[in-house]
Amino acid sequence: MHLAPTLDHAFPGCFDWRRLCRDTPAMLERATAGAFDASDATRAHAIQKRAEAVFRTAHVATLAVRGAMDAGEVDPDAMLDAFGESPGEEEEDRFEARVVESLDAVEASFEDDEVELDDRGLEVRNIVAVTWSHVHEFLEQNEALEPGSDPETAEALGAARPVLLALVRVAAILAALRWLARYPGDDA
Repeated sequence: MHLAPTLDHAFPGCFDWRRLCRDTPAMLERATAGAFDASDATRAHAIQKRAEAVFRTAHVATLAVRGAMDAGEVDPDAMLDAFGESPGEEEEDRFEARVVESLDAVEASFEDDEVELDDRGLEVRNIVAVTWSHVHEFLEQNEALEPGSDPETAEALGAARPVLLALVRVAAILAALRWLARYPGDDA
């Protein structure tokens, strides 16, 4: 499976996931009310690299778990190989439309139960809800959310856990949106 190592050639071009990860040090600075200094290049770089690894892992794990749920309908190996390739134009267009329609609302719905979602938003949320425990457990077992042993970055990475978990949720939502763009069902 060549999907997980970079995502660069496989992720839809309409969403810059690397830019989102580059913004993680600034998000952490805001979340810690300035206790984390995003201008500290060494610490910011460590956070960014961890964010990229966590995003890739969560995204691919969500797709893998979702594929395993449909093992009778979708061959998981073929599915992961397909997600390892650049999406075709129609799939990219569907993904972009779904991101515009659903990403913000679905993300907000995890923080606020009062957020109303349309049918597509509910479908995305349901995929994330069903896959979340497996993805989270995988990240925990592989210590992707742990600060690590390097004392220089351990403190920053420890404080980054809530920000990284939010990034994991976005990665999972985007994976669900990719799934629905590739396998649109009746609502294509």
